[in-house]
Amino acid sequence: MRNARVTHSNGSSFPIALLRKSASIILLFILLFNMIGYRAWFYYAERKADIAMETRLDKDQYDENDLISITVPLDNPYQLEQRTYQRIDGEINFQGKNFKYVKRKVSDGKLILLCIPDARKMVLKKAKAEYGFQMNKWSVHVTPSTGGWKGKDGDSITFSGWSDCEEVNVYVNDVLKKTITMRTNDGSNEWSAYNTLFGKDTAINDMQPFVSGSTIKFVGKNAGVVMDTQVFKPMLDASRIVVTPNPGKISTAGDISVVIVTIQDANGNIIPDADSSITVNVSGSGTLIGLGSADADANRHGNEPEKFVNHKFTFQGMLKAFVQSTDAPGTISISASGNGLFSGSATVATVRDLAIP
Repeated sequence: MRNARVTHSNGSSFPIALLRKSASIILLFILLFNMIGYRAWFYYAERKADIAMETRLDKDQYDENDLISITVPLDNPYQLEQRTYQRIDGEINFQGKNFKYVKRKVSDGKLILLCIPDARKMVLKKAKAEYGFQMNKWSVHVTPSTGGWKGKDGDSITFSGWSDCEEVNVYVNDVLKKTITMRTNDGSNEWSAYNTLFGKDTAINDMQPFVSGSTIKFVGKNAGVVMDTQVFKPMLDASRIVVTPNPGKISTAGDISVVIVTIQDANGNIIPDADSSITVNVSGSGTLIGLGSADADANRHGNEPEKFVNHKFTFQGMLKAFVQSTDAPGTISISASGNGLFSGSATVATVRDLAIP
């Protein structure tokens, strides 16, 4: 086996060890590119785009109608007036868009900057951010101190969590309330105890006043591109049961689907303080083999029966049902009901010889 070889149809052959080594090198190269290499490539592409744009501007190869003006008041009363514009290099990012400085002058105690949109740079930044999202799955994750977006008008609610995005924008009813700069690595994020990711600050500890009937969103962005959004709608009274199987298709003859049963309100919020006894019924090509709630105090709602039954109290608004397939292919029907709640249901398909993804 040590000298095993693969023989081609044309008579040539290759050692298996060499093929394995070559495949390992290729996979390692792909891994390194996904981790580091793509950043270097985009840096090179952005730098090349900068040089090309600056060359065009130096040669006055642009349309004056594309220029926008930025006026900055100057504190120096002795600043010399400039009658004509002078060429200047630099750039500014405004509302997620890149602009290149073209020229400037000082007039009436104000600095007037003429800028032009850098479309090429914006395309590259967006591509970089989207590629990074696919490779790294940039995300935002926060939890409200009240368990949900609820309370009286003006009540302070603290959202604690983390994000590995460059910034997180906080919106209430789609109105921007705050921009949180992440991964500063300069101590400006006071919650830097969570600075483990890339050695940079990733913690969020934001306090927002509750507004009745409003929706609050935390939007993570890289280079102005939205990477992830977490939405909190007003928490209402518990009204329904939602049944979600995972996976929704399993093999016959003993495969298992874990079914998540939650108590929710009309806005889709899981209601953690509305625990109730839920009855789960299973029919068709499967059977119910267990229920679990992750509650450490199994007798919180009274002594649980020693033998298996099809009903159990939820814990923090959630319950798991374990459903196992029979030998016959077909459909497993799962329903869940509880007092004062709209019932929920779902199905799981069972097939023979299901390929594992």
